[in-house]
Amino acid sequence: MVARAVASPFVIGVDVGGTKILSGLVDREGRIVRRHETETPAGSGAEVLVALESAVTAMLDERVSALGIGVPSHLRR
Repeated sequence: MVARAVASPFVIGVDVGGTKILSGLVDREGRIVRRHETETPAGSGAEVLVALESAVTAMLDERVSALGIGVPSHLRR
């Protein structure tokens, strides 16, 4: 669900995985209105950043005011 503090009706959610990057345009009720999928590059970090930019740009329009990105990683203690 989109937080009440967010003024616009939509946010972008991005899930970075080992094989693909998924992005979605999500409404206030948590419904995915539009989605985009691209392969996660296996090369450099710069390639991953380009793919992330593409995933966000594919969903971006004037109704969006927030973005969340989930990236898995290992925690070291």
